[in-house]
Parts: sequence; C-alpha cells; structure tokens
Amino acid sequence: MTFATDILDDFTIFDGIETITLTPQNTSSTPVTGVKALRRARNWRTMSVFGDLGIEPDSIPFILFVGSATNPSLAGAVPKNGDKITDAAGIHWNIKQTSGLTLGSRYTCLCQQQVSY
Repeated sequence: MTFATDILDDFTIFDGIETITLTPQNTSSTPVTGVKALRRARNWRTMSVFGDLGIEPDSIPFILFVGSATNPSLAGAVPKNGDKITDAAGIHWNIKQTSGLTLGSRYTCLCQQQVSY
C-alpha cells in the first residue's frame, strides 16, 4: 500500500465530518449521496489555494473526501464548478471553485450559500 492509497479514507478518523449530497450541474447526472465532507474556516490557507478570485465574505470551503473501496465517499464523482452541495442541515451551497489536494485523496471546494427566495 502506498501513502496515496493509505490516506484515501482518512475521513474515518477526523472529527467534525458531515455527510453531504453532491448534485452535479449537469441535470442528467445523478446526485451522489453519502459524501463525507469537512467544513473549514476561511483562512490564509484557503487564500493560498484559491487566491483572491471568488473569495466572498460568505464563502466557505468544504473538503470532500474521495474515499476508498471499503469506505466510499465520492463514488468516483469529481466535484466541478457550478455543482451544488446540500449539507447535513439541508442548506444548499454553490461550488464556485474546486482544487484537488493531497495526492488525489480529497477536493477542496470553495462554496457560497445558495440564496433562496
């Protein structure tokens, strides 16, 4: 086992994990349920990943874990700009930017809460 495969299901040992649904922007694609995610605070690290582009006062980064065969998370889905996240509380978020990190084991998605009227 390599380090890259060893960290695919690190989410099983993290505190603060929530289960979200990833809904692709492409309406013919099926939403992915049971995705393991970690909500992060905006900080200098977020700025270093995304730069100044797209960072709004209400932007929140979510880390989405790829998972492994024994602990699936994204089930092969790749989050893209324009996709939607529905968090554990049922709040909808628009993915503004994505960045793959840590040897392909997770994606950081910069999100903005979806406005509902």
